Amino acid sequence: MGSPAHDLTVETPLALGAAGRVSADANQTGVDVTGFEGWGRVDVSVTPVSGTTPTYDGKLQESDTLGGTYTDVSGAAIVQVTTGATVLQSLKVNWSAIKSFVRWADDVGGTSPVYDRCVLAQGAQKSYSPS
Repeated sequence: MGSPAHDLTVETPLALGAAGRVSADANQTGVDVTGFEGWGRVDVSVTPVSGTTPTYDGKLQESDTLGGTYTDVSGAAIVQVTTGATVLQSLKVNWSAIKSFVRWADDVGGTSPVYDRCVLAQGAQKSYSPS
C-alpha cells in the first residue's frame, strides 16, 4: 500500500460543450483526452427553453486525430430531453478505452427548438513515475 500522497487521485474537469444555447445540430470541437485514464464520467445539463415539440439528443464521439473521422462511443448517449425542467444526466466512461480525441454531438429537433446545454467530462489524470 502506498503512502496517502501516492494514493491521491486527481480528478480534472474538461468542458466538452461549453454552457450555451443550442438550436440546431452541432458537433463541438474535439478535445484531447490522452491525459485521462480509468473510469470517469461525462455530466450533461440540458434545459428546455422554447419550441414546438422540441427534442434534444446528445452523444460522445471519439477519433484518433483532432481533424479525423469521429465515431460514437458505445453507451455514451443521453436519454432524449423534450420539455419540462432542467435534466441532469451522467454517463460513465472508460477513458483508458477511448481514442485520443472526443467531442460532444448535439442533435436538436422540432420546430424552432432552443435548449441551454452544458457538457463537462471528469477523469483521473494519468499518473507518471519520475525517472
